[in-house]
Amino acid sequence: MELVSGYLTLTQPSEVKAYSDTYTKLADMAVYGARARALIYKARDSLV
Repeated sequence: MELVSGYLTLTQPSEVKAYSDTYTKLADMAVYGARARALIYKARDSLV
């Protein structure tokens, strides 16, 4: 498992499942293309 500050080796099935479930949730939330641009523009415009 790659982390920001190093690496982590997961060996227990419950640990692997926790990371797998989290990755799936993040992948389901991801947006691409026009939807991603709209989200970025909305965030940018909220800073003005």
